[in-house]
Amino acid sequence: MTSWRAERLAVVDIETTGLDPARHEVLSVGVVDIVGGRVQVGSAWYREVRPRVAPTADTVVVHGIRPADSARGDDPATVAAEVAARLDGRRLVAHVARIETAFLGSWLEDGRWRPALGVIDTDVLARRHLLRARGMRLDQHIGLGAAAGLFGLPEHARHHALGDALTTAQLLLALASSWPDGDPSGDQLARASRRLPGRVLDRVLGR
Repeated sequence: MTSWRAERLAVVDIETTGLDPARHEVLSVGVVDIVGGRVQVGSAWYREVRPRVAPTADTVVVHGIRPADSARGDDPATVAAEVAARLDGRRLVAHVARIETAFLGSWLEDGRWRPALGVIDTDVLARRHLLRARGMRLDQHIGLGAAAGLFGLPEHARHHALGDALTTAQLLLALASSWPDGDPSGDQLARASRRLPGRVLDRVLGR
């Protein structure tokens, strides 16, 4: 079995004008590579994107990107091409990854982009760790800062795409290092990212 450390991983975080990729747009994106099991801070990458519709006040309070800021963002097609190049040949990592994959899937390469390998979701992995280490089951998402806090890790610039990508990258290293069955492969981490273990009752009932 090949260790996850042998893979090239791309940790991605995006900030958007809302949560529906059919109606909302990407405002900013941060990408941090993990190579050889190490976070590549020196090559961390961030761009702001110019949307067709400016962010509304209710989203500005979350990510801090004002309409005037977004108007100065880069062309979406240009940034999309750069993101696609940075993800090429790498396994995608994200916190609550379904959001990132949904927006990236509709944005990159005219909606034709799909992850080349199974996606690693640090949200699910953190909740698995919490269940295993403390017997606590969370069926809702765990915040990125709270997940990092499980390992005493700092949270970098909350709701800033690059800050969240850096936090997620460090969280992944901690989760993989605490894996219960030795050093996992990237495929193992991706499979474990799909869902929490079923409840005992569900297993008894065969659900």
